[in-house]
Amino acid sequence: MLRAALWLLLLSNGASALRVLSGTAFTRPTRAAAFTRPAREAPVRMVEESMTSMLAMPQVPLVCAGVTLLFLNEFLQRPKLEIYVRPGVGAFGVGLICIRSVPPGACICECTAEFSDRVSALRLNMLRPSVRRTVLELFDGYDSSDGTYSVPTKYDQAIPIISFINHSEDPNCEFDEASNCIRASRRLKKDEECTVDYLQYQDKGSWTYRACQSDFRKFSFWA
Repeated sequence: MLRAALWLLLLSNGASALRVLSGTAFTRPTRAAAFTRPAREAPVRMVEESMTSMLAMPQVPLVCAGVTLLFLNEFLQRPKLEIYVRPGVGAFGVGLICIRSVPPGACICECTAEFSDRVSALRLNMLRPSVRRTVLELFDGYDSSDGTYSVPTKYDQAIPIISFINHSEDPNCEFDEASNCIRASRRLKKDEECTVDYLQYQDKGSWTYRACQSDFRKFSFWA
């Protein structure tokens, strides 16, 4: 309703302003006077006179106010996206890179994988080795309470962004158990890579924890 009313205001009150601009403002000089200096300056004077008369019109403030309100309305309805990181290449390989400054305590990413199911280790180990390795690397949602793992139901839409975050013994992010997400432990700069300590929040039975303990060398991809 607000947008429609503002457009009606602009269309009704801006007509005379458009007539000024489309009338005398852009009148071309005659051929005979085309090469004289006063003739070359005439269009400039006409534009200045037209703009002066247009600004003096009572409708112009309404048009300006309408344009301002339209812009403000669109600005207030913009998407509210708190996006701080994206996958990229950092010092630890492919990881999560800051796309802007990140304040301390800001949520970098959640630790829950959408479009996923829980399966037992036995069923997970029945997958093709390359598929099992991919699932363990990207969806290592091990639950120590029942010994189940997360497996995707829509793989092409379900890769959690947390799967790109790398391990560091001196991390700049930490796990927040209360909200089940990764938060910046200090202010992060643009293009800085986000890291966590895998041993700080991963269950000891998870593939990520065991791989980290072995320094990611000669490690079995069995659950």
